[in-house]
Formats: sequence, C-alpha cells, structure tokens
Amino acid sequence: MSTMASVDMKTLWSLGFGTVNGQLVLVNGLTNQGSEGLILNVLLANLPQIIFSFLYLMYNGLYTCMLLGNEWTNYAHHRKSLRVTSSSGGQRSTYWLQLPYRYSIPLLVLSGLMHWLVSQSLFLARIGENDGEVGITVIESTCGFSPIAIMFTIIVGSLMVIGVILTGFRRYRPGIPLAPKL
Repeated sequence: MSTMASVDMKTLWSLGFGTVNGQLVLVNGLTNQGSEGLILNVLLANLPQIIFSFLYLMYNGLYTCMLLGNEWTNYAHHRKSLRVTSSSGGQRSTYWLQLPYRYSIPLLVLSGLMHWLVSQSLFLARIGENDGEVGITVIESTCGFSPIAIMFTIIVGSLMVIGVILTGFRRYRPGIPLAPKL
C-alpha cells in the first residue's frame, strides 16, 4: 500500500473485501513454497479465528455470570421456581443456549459476523507464476489482507465491547444478597 498516493475509503473499498491483491500480501519471513509453506500460512491465516473463538467463550461466560446474578436478585421480588436440567411439574428448564434468547441470538449473530469479517481480513493466498519455461509454474503460499475488512472488524468488535461494558453498568435490584459462583 505504500505505492498508493492517497488512501481514502473509496480506494480501500476498490481494493476489495477479502480479495487477493498483489499489493496486499504479507511478507512474513515464513517459507512460502511447498507443503510446509502452505501449512504455515494456513496456521497464520487462521490464528485470529482461534483467538476470537476464545474471546467468544469469555464473552459468553461474562454474560452468563451477569445474567445469572440478575436472575438471582430478581427472586427477591418475583417468586419463580428454580431452573433445573430435567424439569417436571412446576419446575423450569435451563436455557438451551445457556443465556436468555434475547442475549444469545444477537451474540451468535455477531459472533458469526465477526468470524466472517476476520476471515475476510486475513486469508490464505496462493500465487502462481511461470518461471520462464513452458508448463512450469511456481506456486507460493502467503497471507493476504483486506484493509476495509480489517476496519469493519475493528468497528464491529468495538461495538461488541461497548455493549458488554454498558450491560455491566446495569445495577442489580436490592433485596437479596449476591451469591458467589462456585
């Protein structure tokens, strides 16, 4: 991108969203040829996916703790039966996705969107070139990146962080002592 004179949104958008561009490949010092180069670059391209998967699990655990605390304090104001794994009679069953649907469905949708955006931000690029002899092609594996996809990933990720911070500021209703999670 250093060869471009101006970098505005229109230029970034014209470079493509998850498309291979000769200007937007990583020069990462890894071997780029053969199966070793392919495997190393596949691992590098998918590393952000693994990191985001762990962040999703932490996010889900954080929301679970906050919402269970809220449900616990609401028992002082509204009598409800406890949640059990196998309900019978007047008992209530657990949530299918561990969270109430009004939280779990948007979290799943945003997680899917983030995984897709991350996959468009950093991806495997296989580049083939003829080395001068007829029929002989040298194939190199590297990682490509998309600046516009990176920007969208940062924006959506920031909105998710702001959402959990705002949810964390929600106060519990007084009336029952908080119970620790064991």
